[in-house]
Amino acid sequence: MKKMLGRWLVLGLLVLPAVPCRAGFDEGSLAYNTKDYATALREWLPLAKKGHSAAQFNLGLMYSNGRGVPKDEREAVAWYRKAADQGNAEAQYNLGVMYGNGRGVSKDEREAVAWYRKAANQGLAIAQYNLGSMYDHGQGVSKDEREAIAWYRKAANQGEAEAQYNLGSTYYNGQGIPKDITEAAAWFRKAADQSNASAQYILGLMYAHGQGVSKDEREAAAWFHKAADRGNAPAQFNLGVMYDNGQGVSKDEREAVAWYRKAADQGDPDAQLNLGNKYANGQGVSKDEREAVAWYRKAADQGNANGQNNLGLMYAQGKGAPKDVQSAYFWLLLASAAGHQQAGKFRDLVEADLSPTQRTTVQSAAHEWKPKSPVTMDRNGDTDRSEAAILTPQPGSQVRADSSGSGIKIAKDAIATNHHVVDGCRRLRVNGVSAQVRVTDARSDLALLTVILSGRNASFRAQRVAVGEPVAVAGYPLRGLLSGFNMTTGTLSSLSGLGGDTRMLQISAPVQPGNSGGPVLDSAGNLIGMVVSKLDAIKAAQLTGDIPQNVNFAINANALRSFLDSNSIEYDTASTTKAIQSTAIAERAKGFTTLIECWK
Repeated sequence: MKKMLGRWLVLGLLVLPAVPCRAGFDEGSLAYNTKDYATALREWLPLAKKGHSAAQFNLGLMYSNGRGVPKDEREAVAWYRKAADQGNAEAQYNLGVMYGNGRGVSKDEREAVAWYRKAANQGLAIAQYNLGSMYDHGQGVSKDEREAIAWYRKAANQGEAEAQYNLGSTYYNGQGIPKDITEAAAWFRKAADQSNASAQYILGLMYAHGQGVSKDEREAAAWFHKAADRGNAPAQFNLGVMYDNGQGVSKDEREAVAWYRKAADQGDPDAQLNLGNKYANGQGVSKDEREAVAWYRKAADQGNANGQNNLGLMYAQGKGAPKDVQSAYFWLLLASAAGHQQAGKFRDLVEADLSPTQRTTVQSAAHEWKPKSPVTMDRNGDTDRSEAAILTPQPGSQVRADSSGSGIKIAKDAIATNHHVVDGCRRLRVNGVSAQVRVTDARSDLALLTVILSGRNASFRAQRVAVGEPVAVAGYPLRGLLSGFNMTTGTLSSLSGLGGDTRMLQISAPVQPGNSGGPVLDSAGNLIGMVVSKLDAIKAAQLTGDIPQNVNFAINANALRSFLDSNSIEYDTASTTKAIQSTAIAERAKGFTTLIECWK
């Protein structure tokens, strides 16, 4: 969960004068509100020239919006400045917006902060919110989460919905403030009650999972419905899931299809996948394999591994499209590279029907493939190249993930990974499926994600480990350079980390960027730890005069189990430590080792 950015809106018409000449000002206000801009200009201009701050502010609005005068943002800035210099809080705020966005003046975030501060100190809630956002993101001022929280709180206490939402996010994530899920839920509810769709969606998730509130699927569905009605795509998708499964609402596949379609039309790949499944199976809609293929392709084009797998299978069987073994191989290659286990098996079957030349050609095409960004329509009909989801990134032209890591499937809906793998992510995918952060612990560098995946769960080793034991590390390192699942082997070098940290293990198995969060396994394929870091060889060489080899660290199983216990996550414990071949370890690990992709 990530806090929203600042709301860069220019404030609207001010109707109360700050100095005498009320009659002329009121006549101008009446004219403006009836769209008689010529009369408004005739009444306000003389007052503004005499120093009437409200008239100066309103002239700024007229020039900013091109109402009654040619649009001229430089002129707008000039009038805002005159009013701002007299202490007009709304003008100070709007001047901050102009500097923050480089409208009518050179972009200058420091200057924007200065004007926001002036307005915020006068109690203007939206200025307090934007000042908090500047501190939150280190724009025009040093990043300071505590200062951001202080300004968010001032605005939230005045009823500023976005500030209430951000304050809820801050308590949820424990950023600059003690983590408090119950307090987070309280602030989300305040924002949700003001029709903030983001908060309504998150409140739905909290009720669905029992986070900060008692688990209540009916309440979850109600909040999803509110957010979905306001166009929130993730809420529309989740509402579709609830109708599909009869959770919190009566099972209704037609209603599920309707909500999946709304989210899918906004570019949500998971909704596109589910809508494809509905058409493929004739559930809630007439069976139409061509339509299924069309929706699978939309999801697949965005990198959705399940969509890629399903599209590959449709081509392989000639369902909804002419049979095309090369196309099937192409999509199954992509899905398997993203960690889809079933796709790997079908890929191998399809591959056998291709000539060496065909395989090489398709593999080359798959290597060069890049996911597409969805083109969606906003409620005004304007084309917007972004995901229409709250609490997910809006990458625009940025289609590749900003970073990636690995994870461990602990339960059907729980993936464990490192805190640093998901920190700051506005959108997460696990094996190509959208995921949500359930809980994080920065101090222990652990996190739990909520996403439902098929396949086996990892099993913890029950017995103690010993120095010198063989170990294996699984994961998805060097994403974009290496392809798919990777496993390396080594030994357990020490039962403690740097400085004697007993929560850590030291291992010699090679790890690379992207291995973080992946499993460390014993010779039986049982979980004994989670990869967390490698020793910085350059820094170590500077300190010791020698380059260390394969000094890597993992969080031990005891620390990971304690984290899971504290969050009421059930996990499996292995019944045997009988050694198996490394190929068997790799095959087992593929079932519970996941790829985590992050967009910031």
